[in-house]
Amino acid sequence: MKKNEAIKVLYIDDEEVNLFNFKLLFQDEFDIYTAISVAEGTKILDQHSIQIVVSDQRMPDKTGIEFFAEIADIYPDTVRILLTAYAEAGDIINAINIGQVYQYITKPFQAGNVLNILNKAAEQWLLKKENEALIIQLKEKNEEYESINEELRQNNEELYQTKAIAEESELRFRKLFEAANDAIFIADSLTGTIVDVNVRGEK
Repeated sequence: MKKNEAIKVLYIDDEEVNLFNFKLLFQDEFDIYTAISVAEGTKILDQHSIQIVVSDQRMPDKTGIEFFAEIADIYPDTVRILLTAYAEAGDIINAINIGQVYQYITKPFQAGNVLNILNKAAEQWLLKKENEALIIQLKEKNEEYESINEELRQNNEELYQTKAIAEESELRFRKLFEAANDAIFIADSLTGTIVDVNVRGEK
């Protein structure tokens, strides 16, 4: 079983030997996909749920930075790693700063160094997904609480209306009770004690 079984890594390089070696080095840790061109890599991205994309900077059809700039909005969840044999410090730093590139690796690379970067990239992707799941849960809880609060508000409004109706009924009864021409006595049904009497009754 692969250590990072849930993580799919796409490696794009225009040299077949590099593709073969990359897959050989890291296939025990990750599910590795390879592409010999940016166009082929794009097809793989369209067909599979890729978490990490590693691309060589120098490609025949376009540079790795150009490719990452294109897919950054289409596949925002992918962690993008640039492989470069030469220093384009300004372009690379700019690509990192605007979120197109997560990290870069210089060629020739050491397998241990690349594995460390891939592991960190996998951790970042998993952490991001966990955070997104937590945000969804919090949103659902918030909606649930809002629903409960709305129900309580409606219940309180109904109670207030019921109380207002009861008070209005009591007021009407009291007016009729006091204005009656007949003497009215109200007694406790258990003890027979008179508990209320109108003005006519008092007289």
